[in-house]
Amino acid sequence: MGAPTGNVTLVFTDIEGSTRLWERYGDAFKASLDAHNQIIRKALAAHSGYEVKTEGDAFFAVFARPIDAALFSLDVQRELPGIRLSGEDSIRVRIGLHSGEPLVEFDPQGKADYFGPAVNRAARISAAGHGGQTLLSGAMVEPLREVLSGRCEFHDLGEFRLRGLDEPERLVQMVPADAAVKRFGPLRALADTPTNLPAQTTTFVGRDKELRELRAMLLGDEARRAEESGPLESISRQPGAPDTNQVTREVVARNRGSRLITLTGPGGCGKTRLALALAASVIQHFPSGVWFADLGDARDESDLCRLVMESLGGQLRPGKASPAQQVAWALEQGHSLLVLDTFEHLSRFAPALSLWLRTAPRLRVSVTSRERLRVEGEAEYPVSTLATPSMEAHDVSTSRLSMRVSGYPAVQLFLERASQAKPGFVLTPQNAGAVAEICHRLDGMPLALELAAARLNVLSPQQLAARLEKGFDLIASKSRDKKSTRQTNLRNTIEWSYSLLDPWEKTAFLQLSYFAGAFSLESAEAIIDLSAPLDGAEEAAGDPPEVMDVVFSLRDKSLLALRGDDEKYQFEMLGLIRVFTQERFAKTTSEDFRHALARRHAAHYLERAEALHKLLDSPMSGALKDLEGWGMHEALKAIDFCLASGDMLSAVRLYLAASDLLARATRFREQFDKALAVVKALREREGGLAAAEADPKLARVLAKLLASYASACMRLARIDEGRAAAREALEVAKRLHDAAAEAAALSAAGMIEHYAQNTQGAIELLERSIEVRRKLGDRKGEAGATVNLAIIHERLGEYEKMRALLQEALNTFTRLHDKRSESMAMNNLGVAYERLGDFARAEELYRGALRIKTALGDRLGAVQSLGNLGTLATNRLDFRQAEEHYLKAMDLARAAGDRRSLAHVLMRLAIVNVGTGHSQLALKRAEECCALHAEIGDFQSRVISLSALCAARMACGDEDGARESARELVSEAGERDESLMLEARLRAVLCEPAERRRAALAALPAIDGKKHEDLAAAFQCIWALDENDRAKARAALESALRVPRRWESLADAAYRASQWLRTL
Repeated sequence: MGAPTGNVTLVFTDIEGSTRLWERYGDAFKASLDAHNQIIRKALAAHSGYEVKTEGDAFFAVFARPIDAALFSLDVQRELPGIRLSGEDSIRVRIGLHSGEPLVEFDPQGKADYFGPAVNRAARISAAGHGGQTLLSGAMVEPLREVLSGRCEFHDLGEFRLRGLDEPERLVQMVPADAAVKRFGPLRALADTPTNLPAQTTTFVGRDKELRELRAMLLGDEARRAEESGPLESISRQPGAPDTNQVTREVVARNRGSRLITLTGPGGCGKTRLALALAASVIQHFPSGVWFADLGDARDESDLCRLVMESLGGQLRPGKASPAQQVAWALEQGHSLLVLDTFEHLSRFAPALSLWLRTAPRLRVSVTSRERLRVEGEAEYPVSTLATPSMEAHDVSTSRLSMRVSGYPAVQLFLERASQAKPGFVLTPQNAGAVAEICHRLDGMPLALELAAARLNVLSPQQLAARLEKGFDLIASKSRDKKSTRQTNLRNTIEWSYSLLDPWEKTAFLQLSYFAGAFSLESAEAIIDLSAPLDGAEEAAGDPPEVMDVVFSLRDKSLLALRGDDEKYQFEMLGLIRVFTQERFAKTTSEDFRHALARRHAAHYLERAEALHKLLDSPMSGALKDLEGWGMHEALKAIDFCLASGDMLSAVRLYLAASDLLARATRFREQFDKALAVVKALREREGGLAAAEADPKLARVLAKLLASYASACMRLARIDEGRAAAREALEVAKRLHDAAAEAAALSAAGMIEHYAQNTQGAIELLERSIEVRRKLGDRKGEAGATVNLAIIHERLGEYEKMRALLQEALNTFTRLHDKRSESMAMNNLGVAYERLGDFARAEELYRGALRIKTALGDRLGAVQSLGNLGTLATNRLDFRQAEEHYLKAMDLARAAGDRRSLAHVLMRLAIVNVGTGHSQLALKRAEECCALHAEIGDFQSRVISLSALCAARMACGDEDGARESARELVSEAGERDESLMLEARLRAVLCEPAERRRAALAALPAIDGKKHEDLAAAFQCIWALDENDRAKARAALESALRVPRRWESLADAAYRASQWLRTL
């Protein structure tokens, strides 16, 4: 159709949050964008719209009639919700309509362009809206109401000043009558409300969720009507970030419409900035003004009232009325918001706020403080630090260079401030690891992040991360502005909080710094000594309180954070606060006092660890949902103390109690390191292991220690070291007549031989272990060794034997009511049925195991079950279902910090992404899994991950890179495992140019179709892709694809072949 002229209706559309969606989904977002474009263009064609231009995801169109523009908008908003990404993400478009007479110009080809005030107004109307919202200028609405009656609803939103326009515009919202969402947040318009809010020189980053929640609390029913905070159920988090949503949902739901909100949190966590951002975001709701008062310099109630009155533009007057009453009268008639900053040292004057709220019924007050005010009607909102990427302390290698960290609020803030200190600074694969470490080490503390980012003008991120041990001095502010020193220096801001504590609070606080991580109230009570105050406060202390009271008081003062849920609350001291407190503790206490505290700490966690280990071996092991929250970090710290102080018996007992818990949490490196440290300390003692064997108490645990050490070596594939440790454990166990330790050593030795490719030796050792356990009556241990034996028969291709052994083990675990072990056996039995070709039974077992593991809170086990379901779907070439399972597994593995499982899932997911055409996403995931496997040292998985990297590089058009990876793949595979060798060479063939592929395929060694049926089928698929005779190709593919197969790393080739078969 031709371009409309004269009085026309101008329409702008724009996807809300498209930049974030591109960042999160990469190439996967392209398909959704294409679908969006199709819907827009289909609606334009249906309603005679003229497409003027597109820019990115935005459309500019013109209609001759307003009714056509309105119908176009309604169609688009109805159709777009059908485009789903994943989770709660979807395509949400804001649309703005305005009628007017724009200027029109035509280019030589007859293409029209529109410009002028009418176009600007239409664009500003669109920009004022939210995703899913359609806004119309008020003048064009009346003719549409009757025509569209029943099909849509119109809501007059009032007049608004729009950016860049002198005159206000009356805006009307139009929504389909059957729309699921009809309320949206406040429009992005300019406000006329009087205010003294200080201008901010930097952007506000990383607190969108908190702003939504606080607006809901502050505005109550007004927020409900405007849907400003969004449904609380929609609050989501970044994969791998901690889930605090349940707590904040409850806080918000309980306190909607609160007139007094106190934002609490430690100094430097961003309370002031959040309060200012909240005030700015709700300014249009307070026509009498939004007023800010900095109370940092106030010392009494008179100062408080003076500063508040000055913020209101007035002065206190001498007279009979008290200062508090004068402020109350100044606020009485208005509908205002008062923002009071830094109130913690004025809490005894908080009743003045109650007076103001009683006198001024439409007043709302927002306060920042390090502790609650404890006045009637107060709603506390704890402000946490920003979420950071989670990583282990030892994780400093290449995997973090490719971590996707940009979605974390702490990283976003650091990058924004870094770009100010060093223009042009961006996140790259080279600096991502260092940036993640900086944010993690600084606890996501906004003040610390801002001060650290300022150092990038002279230091690289890597240098900054390496120097963070300098602590506060490295990130002290060098700014010359007149901010309070407390707000620009971390040491001073923590010192200020510490100075406000009473003597007993200081005493407990100093001792709590000894904890390595989160701790329970019971643990605090076990180690804190309140017999005498510390830090020179003896005379003013008074009688000592209960430890519980002091701990809760420190929590109320924001010096301790509360973690967990109703089942298990724990306290935690932020790392930066701990550094300050540990320094103070070392300066103000004697070495004897500190040693006594460390002994209490070690004794307490030895008792806890042994109790949990006993639970782990009982039918009640399913109740143990959290393998680390009980105090894993504390137990490891206690081992170090016991070794340093020469208490070898406690060190061995602590290690043995924690070892299985470490293994179940896949923390194999730490398990090995602690085992090595304990064994080494025993060897270096006078008399060495012989002396330990002669000690009656150490003799009872020595053989078990050596067997555990052998197992730790096995898990890291340290073959020679593990063999020696297992041999030594067996010898000691026999001399000491410790049959249980002998059985454990035999199991470890068997698995070591398995990893060393000595299959027959592995079988003999495991069968001996089973026999010893049977004589002991250790049915659980016998079943566990039977599972290991089944895994070895899988390598031999004896799948029926594997199935029978696993069924036997499953029956035993079921009789013992050991749900955790039962679900593990179900997973492995599913693998056996999968190998036997019974995919339906395999899926049934995987899903059953997943249900148990989910009920137990066993995230690592759930990852395994989801991964198995994903592989099963991949073998069926159902890549959509496979991706769904793998994505769930990936999120769980990241959240659990399980690098081994994460690498495995990423490898499989990369293959699926190659098959579905998401090549860039596949490449990112393949690179990450290769880096992880290189760190872990898992030979077999690294070979398969290299295959995924070859496929991803080839899909991205990097043929040279793919062939380079293929050469490395073939070299790594070698000749040790025939299946891996053939799989690697088939992948190498796929990396050859099309003209050389057939010859490379012919040069491969013959594949035994009986021994390697699935690889032979993959060979047929690859052969058929280059076969010119379509009948032969079809016959080959039908033969290869007639049943699901274990395609392993060649699944993408099989998937491509299956898609091609449909065209033949």
